[in-house]
Amino acid sequence: MARIPIYTPAPVTLTQSFPIMNIDPTTGINSGMSWNQTADFYVDKHKILSVGSNYDADAKEFSPVRTVFIEGMLAPIYVTDSYNTIKAYIDSKDCNDLCTSV
Repeated sequence: MARIPIYTPAPVTLTQSFPIMNIDPTTGINSGMSWNQTADFYVDKHKILSVGSNYDADAKEFSPVRTVFIEGMLAPIYVTDSYNTIKAYIDSKDCNDLCTSV
């Protein structure tokens, strides 16, 4: 018999981070990117699909944010929350507790 996931909403707040280009006002030259603009992002943790690192090819280093894909969104969001925190949200989906047989 099929098991259908029926998740009880479990809202969490992530800290979304936005990339800001640092432009030198005198020369107009891009001097890198910063991630210091943040805002709260409220989401059902069961809608979080994946988490990973974010590589800045220009700086040739990993940025201080994680890339998170959310069900129903076309593009990822970038968050300052730790990889382990977000992975724990994903791993907390347990079909034995959350699914029902039909």
